[in-house]
Amino acid sequence: MKNSIVLFIAGLFLLAAGQPGLAAVTGVSIEMKPAKITKHLSGDGYAINQPTIRVLSTGGKKYDALDTNWDMKFSIITKEAHTINWMVIDHDVSFTGQGDSVNFDPPDKDGNYKTKYIPPKFSMSPIELCNNEVKIRGKNSMLDGFVKKIPDAYTVKYKAKFKRTVMQTTHSKSDSVNVPAWVVCEKTKQAKKDPGKQVVFLKSVDLKTSTKSYRGKCPVTIIHMATFKVNSGGDISYALIGEDGSKGPSGKLKFAKAGSKTVSWKRSIDIPKPKPGSLAGGEIGASQEIYKGTTSLKYSIYPRGSKVGAAPPPKKASFTVQCEAPVKKPARAQKKAPATQQMQLKAREVEKIQ
Repeated sequence: MKNSIVLFIAGLFLLAAGQPGLAAVTGVSIEMKPAKITKHLSGDGYAINQPTIRVLSTGGKKYDALDTNWDMKFSIITKEAHTINWMVIDHDVSFTGQGDSVNFDPPDKDGNYKTKYIPPKFSMSPIELCNNEVKIRGKNSMLDGFVKKIPDAYTVKYKAKFKRTVMQTTHSKSDSVNVPAWVVCEKTKQAKKDPGKQVVFLKSVDLKTSTKSYRGKCPVTIIHMATFKVNSGGDISYALIGEDGSKGPSGKLKFAKAGSKTVSWKRSIDIPKPKPGSLAGGEIGASQEIYKGTTSLKYSIYPRGSKVGAAPPPKKASFTVQCEAPVKKPARAQKKAPATQQMQLKAREVEKIQ
């Protein structure tokens, strides 16, 4: 009898000692299903079977709202391993972000889970992330939208509870995996385009004359000089025209790069004819009426590339000319010889004739 009791107690000790060994033959594993990538309007890719966060811009100037009409979903593959002495009696999945966690029942037949928005584990909120990316890409990026990926945005944990068929003991095993999230910054029709870094093509235009007021002999030549300065490549067409309809040089200037070019007109001004009823020019050596002249510079610009700059109004240069008629000198008077000399000359002429 004593031997039977000893054997029974020894068996209990052996059974207890074997408990850890039996527990070690159970286990679980979790992994994400391969991401099914689709293309966004912008050309960026995002997964349709993994966490996706959609951000909106209500006013077009910046991103300021989350699109809560979309559920986040994720797809996982879970496995359990155990011997015939154990069985799975319960399991659950938890989805954890920044401070929030959701527990799920078993997934659907495709292994998919869905949840409402949970903030990701990231230093920026999805809205801040989109606005920060706009600073890098420019406001033009809001017209089509774009996608940003957050690595390790969430943690998915799988836990299974096992029960041993002998002695009815239980224990749990778990495994976890970090999953990314794709932040879709949606397009907006209200977004305004960047002004961009544009260069003003035409820097300056100047029209000068060799003199603004002339008084002297005519005709006189008044030189007009038109100078164009540009900041980049392009063409400028030009024409110099007088107030009387006279035409000076015209054509097109071609600029390969920034620089300046000058065109000139040697305009000849002659003595103007007095107007009917005018007293100008009535006396020898008197000044004629003042001629008031104006030369206009008309031009158009043709910048190349992303250059801007509208042509200002035509340039004008005014001048005056006061022509002076040449002073006529009186004819020299012939000196008359004395009367006696004249009589002697006549006598000599008579003698020669005889």
